[in-house]
Amino acid sequence: MRVCDVVNIQTRTRSQRPKEVTAVGVRVREGEPFERALRRFRRQVERAGILKEVRRRTHYEKPSVRKKKKALAARKRLLKKLRRQQRGR
Repeated sequence: MRVCDVVNIQTRTRSQRPKEVTAVGVRVREGEPFERALRRFRRQVERAGILKEVRRRTHYEKPSVRKKKKALAARKRLLKKLRRQQRGR
């Protein structure tokens, strides 16, 4: 039985202690095509949010910019919720 690579991502706090470790791995079953196992692996990576986290951490983001993005996302969610409520009436 073959084993695909396991991806480990550690998010760290200010004190640099591991906060969360996400391990994603796929075992290739007997007679299973590699493409199918790769598809399962990609799906697990997507669900775990690993790629999103890696892209977010590619460049340093100042805390003020992070706060602005967070506030903008909250506003967008609120407007979306209000639009849904208007449509429901």
